[in-house]
Amino acid sequence: MKNVFSVSIITGLFILQNNAVDQSQRGAANGISMTAMSLFKAVGPAGGGALLSWAQKRQKCCISAR
Repeated sequence: MKNVFSVSIITGLFILQNNAVDQSQRGAANGISMTAMSLFKAVGPAGGGALLSWAQKRQKCCISAR
């Protein structure tokens, strides 16, 4: 189910982007979007893990202070 949603979202965004960009610039726009998507896929889990770690540390700090 997760893969179906992922493919549907990516396909929908490509369709929206291709309608918004001139035909002569579609290749460059698709390349930029694929680069950004790959970057966010690489950085996302690390950022989420850091945020979760910070939140858990913060929660323990505040509970012991009460």
